[in-house]
Amino acid sequence: MKLPNIDRQMLLRFIAALLAMLLALALMVLIPLITHHPPEPERRFTEPRITPSPAPVSTLEPMLIDMPDPNQPDQDAELQSLLEKFIADNPGTWDIYVYNLTQGEYACCSTLENEPMVSASLIKLFIMGAVFQRIQDGSFDYWSYVPSARQMIVISDNYCANWLILSLGESSGDAGMEAVNDFARSIGCNHTSMNRTLLDLKSDQENYTTAEDVALFYKLLYRYELVSPQYSSDMLDILKAQTLNDRIPAGLPKGVICAHKTGDLEHKCCADAGLVFSDGGDYILSVINNGSEDDTQASAAIAELSALVYEYFNPSEHSTESPLESADPTEP
Repeated sequence: MKLPNIDRQMLLRFIAALLAMLLALALMVLIPLITHHPPEPERRFTEPRITPSPAPVSTLEPMLIDMPDPNQPDQDAELQSLLEKFIADNPGTWDIYVYNLTQGEYACCSTLENEPMVSASLIKLFIMGAVFQRIQDGSFDYWSYVPSARQMIVISDNYCANWLILSLGESSGDAGMEAVNDFARSIGCNHTSMNRTLLDLKSDQENYTTAEDVALFYKLLYRYELVSPQYSSDMLDILKAQTLNDRIPAGLPKGVICAHKTGDLEHKCCADAGLVFSDGGDYILSVINNGSEDDTQASAAIAELSALVYEYFNPSEHSTESPLESADPTEP
């Protein structure tokens, strides 16, 4: 069969049309990529918010952050009394900090004043912060490290935590822990220290923090001032996906959003700390128990305290059902 003759001019026109079509397709793909900018974090909070600085934390010197002074008389007396009664009624050593970010009410109460507490997995908050700081300064690739940071928080994965520590220290655990401590000091958490890796239970060292240091971490996160606005939003989303919800969330009514992190070390630490978003104000609840003989009882006590604090900020005049009775422990 004889093929038809193709005119040279017709061939050139065909090639030109094909190239024009390919160029148009390339532009359709490239223009959105070139002009795309990451969206600003969704403004999902009730507090009148200051404009956060886009610059990352650069100093490793301790910073003075405006947390309420527990020695000043402006602590909420009724809330303070609630915390004192709770500590008196529950065994173990306690450190508690409550701060309503919307209304400004706060109270703190400790069995041992000014003493750091064994942190257990609360230290992972500061590991996560140090990792996002490295992403911000360009040392870490986002997608290489954020999945492990998410696992470390959402299911409290100790192996992911230790890998991130080694990454922070360029394969040195000691250097990685010092990077975590540097980050904690850089945001004003001067009573927080990482002295051993996770799962190293043979070590004679412990990791420490205070309820106020953890509350400061959450205050900066809430204001989008931790590392950067976008990465603050990312860390907040990770904490809201928490799957270990037998403490603070267990004391909240169904549907109330909580972003939090637990800590567990048998007979040494039972803790939970996070942000609760409620109609009566968004607030921080930071609770650490050390030395309880019954960790299950300590967890239940934290859930009870969560219900009491929620009810304090959200008094239910027409309901006899307590938050603890209506809570769904599986709700993130």
